[in-house]
Amino acid sequence: MAKLILRFESRILKEIPLSGRTLSVGRTPNNDVPIDNPAVSGRHARIFAENGMLYVEDLGSLNGTFVNNQRVTERTVLRRGDAILVGKHELVVEDLADVDVLSVLTDDAAGCRSVLATPSMTLVPSGSRKLARCPGGVVTTRIAGAGR
Repeated sequence: MAKLILRFESRILKEIPLSGRTLSVGRTPNNDVPIDNPAVSGRHARIFAENGMLYVEDLGSLNGTFVNNQRVTERTVLRRGDAILVGKHELVVEDLADVDVLSVLTDDAAGCRSVLATPSMTLVPSGSRKLARCPGGVVTTRIAGAGR
């Protein structure tokens, strides 16, 4: 399942599942992701899905929202591994496998076919390759898509 990891310095504070609904990020406790820090605005940013893509948008915060050290000036597409900086806290995008398209090669390299990753497939890092555990066995995979 797609999720965000909220970190402060090197500590993981929380894992936030991305269920497809819009998440508000800000200092006040009524936000979906409350961050109690003076550098964070009351309603700082929002994270939302649209047309199968994940986005972040700054909501006019005083100190700004950054993705991979670049200030967000309009809604910005998020990819696996992206770091969203809000104040001194970081939200890391993790595990977007449920929306990735994989090219799957069988173990015996007999052929290649494209499949859509499903909840029954779990990606497991293995050096520079990734393995997908599927019902019935393990197959070698490579990620296809924009920067994933």
